[in-house]
Amino acid sequence: AAARRALADPAIAGIVILHGTDTLEETAYFLHLTLPGDKPVVLTGAMRPADHPQADGPANLRAAVCLAASPSAHGKGVLAVMNRTAYPARWLGKARTHGLDAFESARPWTDGRPDGRCADLSPATLPRVDVLMGYAGAPPELVETCIAAGARGLVLALTGHGSVPAAWLPALARAREHGVAILRASRCAGPVDHNANADDDREGWLTAGDLPPAKARIALMVALARGGEAQSFLQLEE
Repeated sequence: AAARRALADPAIAGIVILHGTDTLEETAYFLHLTLPGDKPVVLTGAMRPADHPQADGPANLRAAVCLAASPSAHGKGVLAVMNRTAYPARWLGKARTHGLDAFESARPWTDGRPDGRCADLSPATLPRVDVLMGYAGAPPELVETCIAAGARGLVLALTGHGSVPAAWLPALARAREHGVAILRASRCAGPVDHNANADDDREGWLTAGDLPPAKARIALMVALARGGEAQSFLQLEE
């Protein structure tokens, strides 16, 4: 809400948001989907604590302010700045636990674009969507526990090209009977294509494309909250 108010103010050219780095990519992606307009929105944080002799926070903040004030960032959607590098929210990811170069992007920030298709949504309106990790011997009780807790969607972070454990199939079928959305994603880098390695149309499953599980969760929450055909929404994000 605060970001929307700031963007609506004609006196404000852009905004900078300070954020912890662990979930920065998730917040950036949610804002990418839900903030309207072409004004720059730039997130930044720090990999080193403020009392570190070579703290990176001040330099990141300075770079974020400069980017948010730059005409070159206009119309590029939500961006992030870390370690003197700008990233588009759609392709941003934290790839390492330590180091100033912890963040990566599959594309340069200049490929960024505003989305804002769901500008009427707020976090309070989003349904519960859980992420389940697929692994050798993963029991079906994982699925059943999430459904019993009220999840309206499940993102399956699966092995390889989205291989669903056979033991999960009955539980997933029951989930679909109760209207729970099931989305196949992968623990690996690279896409999970629709109807590849599974009959998604027959099962009523969705696929994440190249979205990693954490971002696929954001996309599914937004898609369910806005209504309409979820797979079409997800395909627009590929």
